[in-house]
Amino acid sequence: FQNNLLNLQPVAMENPLEELRDGIISFSGDGTVVDLNNRMCRILKKPWNKVAGNNLEEAFPELSSKLIETGLFPTNRNDSRRLVSHFVFDYGSSHFDTLVYFTSKYIKVTMHDVTDLIKDFETNRNLAARDPLTGIFNRRQGEHSIKTRLQSEEYGDVPYCFVVFDIDYFKQINDQFGHQTGDLILKEITQVFNQSIRPSDILGRFGGDEFILLLHLVTPEQAESILIRIQETIRSHPFLSEDNQVVRPTISIGAITATTAANLPYNDIFFMADEALYQAKEQGRDTVVVRH
Repeated sequence: FQNNLLNLQPVAMENPLEELRDGIISFSGDGTVVDLNNRMCRILKKPWNKVAGNNLEEAFPELSSKLIETGLFPTNRNDSRRLVSHFVFDYGSSHFDTLVYFTSKYIKVTMHDVTDLIKDFETNRNLAARDPLTGIFNRRQGEHSIKTRLQSEEYGDVPYCFVVFDIDYFKQINDQFGHQTGDLILKEITQVFNQSIRPSDILGRFGGDEFILLLHLVTPEQAESILIRIQETIRSHPFLSEDNQVVRPTISIGAITATTAANLPYNDIFFMADEALYQAKEQGRDTVVVRH
């Protein structure tokens, strides 16, 4: 570094590759930047002489605000716990694993770019919550999201409709046309639902050909109208098998509205909607039964 001020204890820059990979900036107790390395210059998109000698609040206001927000600046010299502090710092579209070191004269900040790592983590977390065939929530995430919504305090007086539905005679479809055709039908029916519901609604695959759905902020009449419209869309949709034969699947739907389900635990709500689904089956399938 130009002033060699970053070679301060407790951190010794022994590996030059680490020095190139991590952005490092050092400043005095009053906030005056005393040195920074080339990597930090690239992060800031500023040359060394436009940063060094200036106040941190002017040279790097985002970092200054973060340090103030976390109580690390202005420094408390009597607090021995603050010799080293750690947090993840978001700057622009990047994320940095950030360490703050306090010495008797200077404060030294190192920033390691973990943007790709966080993106990979978010991707893996999203994949773990999704059904690999349909792309919607799997059972665990679907039930978790619905339970969380229903149990939130602000949801107490919100009208909603909880839905359980499945594909009629799905085993026969698999037996006649093959499991790959069955998979295609599962994906297409999911697409029909996704195109018919809103981002605030929650759709999940419960297992096999059974699905769960929470329609948010709907009256019983609106819910029934939405479900009948989806059912009619599926009934008239041109599903094709792998060898281009026409397949005509239908769905049966059971649902319960907040009028009946208010303040009940999730398991009871699911049981009542599942009973409504069974009633739809008893009525000849390809039917909507809404309890309200």
